Amino acid sequence: MKLDHLQRLGTEIKMKGSDMTVTMELAEQAAKKEGCIYVSPCKNPDVIAGQGTIAYEIFRDLPHVDSIFVYVGGGGMISGISSYAKHINPKIQIVGCGPKHSNGMEESIKAGKPIDIEIKPSLSITGNIGLDSVTFPICQRNVDRWVNVTEDEIADAMYLMLDVHHKAVEGAAGCVLASFLKVKNDFKGQNVAIVICGSNVSPNILKKVIDKHT
Repeated sequence: MKLDHLQRLGTEIKMKGSDMTVTMELAEQAAKKEGCIYVSPCKNPDVIAGQGTIAYEIFRDLPHVDSIFVYVGGGGMISGISSYAKHINPKIQIVGCGPKHSNGMEESIKAGKPIDIEIKPSLSITGNIGLDSVTFPICQRNVDRWVNVTEDEIADAMYLMLDVHHKAVEGAAGCVLASFLKVKNDFKGQNVAIVICGSNVSPNILKKVIDKHT
C-alpha cells in the first residue's frame, strides 16, 4: 500500500534488503554514494525530537498522565516521547510495546547491548534495531516496562478500533492497544495515554482482520 502511494506521487523506488534494518543501512550507503541526504526514522536527532512533540501534546491535553504506551520498532518514536515525558515528570511510566515476532529492542535491553534476533512476519512493523542503534541507550534509560503481543492479539485490537471507534489502524497501532488491553488491570486508577501511531494498513490486511471476527 505504501509503495503504491509513493508510485502515485511519481517517486522512484528501488527494492533492496530483506528487512527494515537492512534496507535502512543500504539506503544510508546509497545516500552517501550519490551525495543525497538520508533521513533516518530512528538515528536522526531532529526526527527523534520531532516525535517528542507527541508527548508535548499528551501533556497539553492530559497534564496528569501517569503512563504512556508507545510502539517500539527502531526506537525513534519512543525515544522522543520518553525523553520529553521524563523531563516533565521523571516518575511517569513509559511502556514499550511490540509484537512477539519482532521485539528486537526489548531483547537488546535484556542483553545489555544492541543485538540481532530472528524476525518473523507480523501485522506490525518488523526489523532489528541495528548494532549501531542510537536509540538503544535512550530506551535503556527511559522505558520502564515492556509488553509484547501475539498476532491474534494485534488483529483483535485492530478490529476493536474499527468496530468501536470506526478507525482503521495499522498493525503497530494495534500492537500498542493490544499491549494495554493485556496488562490493563495493572493500571487501574491511572491516567493512561495509548499512542495510536498510524493508519497505514492495506485493504487486504483489513479484510483479513474483519474476516477473522465475522
